[in-house]
Amino acid sequence: MTNHILNELNISLGDINLSGIGIEEIIEALPPELYTPLKTLIIILKTVGIVFILYLIFLLISSILSIRRSYLIRQIYRKVNEIDKKLDKVFQKKEKHHKKKK
Repeated sequence: MTNHILNELNISLGDINLSGIGIEEIIEALPPELYTPLKTLIIILKTVGIVFILYLIFLLISSILSIRRSYLIRQIYRKVNEIDKKLDKVFQKKEKHHKKKK
């Protein structure tokens, strides 16, 4: 099938050197009837690739911020626990002091 298409386009596999040639150059060598839809498809695929890369960057940044946020929350939790323990000590001293007065 491929040979039939190449014969119609008057291209032989021996004439094609694919090293250093981009896919766009290969597609541009095709007739306009085939070139236009393929060019549109390539543009769509490039756009999807760019969107995917941007999404990966977004996920990476989001993950970093999430890790940082959880670290800060842990620090706040520890400080709140320290304050709670100190308040418990203060309230225990006041209760003992109140009981002694009575």
